[in-house]
Amino acid sequence: MSARTSLRRLREDRDALFTLVLAQLLILLSGGLLYLWRLYQVWSRARRAPTAVPRAELILVLGHRLTAGDQLSRLYRQRLARARALLQAHPGARALLLGGLTGGRISEAEAGRRYLAEHGIAEERLLLEEQSGDTLQNLVNARSLLARAEDERVLITSRFHLARALALTEGLNLGAHPCAADERLGAGSVPAMLLEAMLLHWYYTGRRWSLLTNNRRMLDRIT
Repeated sequence: MSARTSLRRLREDRDALFTLVLAQLLILLSGGLLYLWRLYQVWSRARRAPTAVPRAELILVLGHRLTAGDQLSRLYRQRLARARALLQAHPGARALLLGGLTGGRISEAEAGRRYLAEHGIAEERLLLEEQSGDTLQNLVNARSLLARAEDERVLITSRFHLARALALTEGLNLGAHPCAADERLGAGSVPAMLLEAMLLHWYYTGRRWSLLTNNRRMLDRIT
């Protein structure tokens, strides 16, 4: 989920609050080593992610919050440009655009559809998921939309976001090959990676706690 959404939900979600406190405690008990390990995972995945794939049948494109006037953010434009390149390279592939209303008048998925249609992608190749407000719900809804098992799924998002997005797909048994939206990992991604490392650690803490305690309420949300 986005950092903004995650923090807002703390006020109303006792499971999220408990696992965040637990995650922080584990970092303290490890002398910060757990956080450094997650940061390494985020950096390693970001650094080595490919920008092309040999095969693709379904391309999952994670959305990003629209800017004022329902305009595409820089990050979302990068993701859509990568999706367009893959759709052109793989004529039989379709794209599933993920993202609901996050403050604009149209959904992130609809904004993505308009962009790709304006850039030459046939609309029948574009599927939309418009009910979600964060990455986890994006992928939960995507799984429910996949009536048949795709042979080759590809997940497109920004480099700094790939480690957590892939962890979520693994937890949901929604296999997908990673594909980076941006060409390279820039210095401007450092703050985002620092935050992603914490969110990734939080996710793994919550996942393992829910499995250890057999907390069906939590498991139903993340698996």
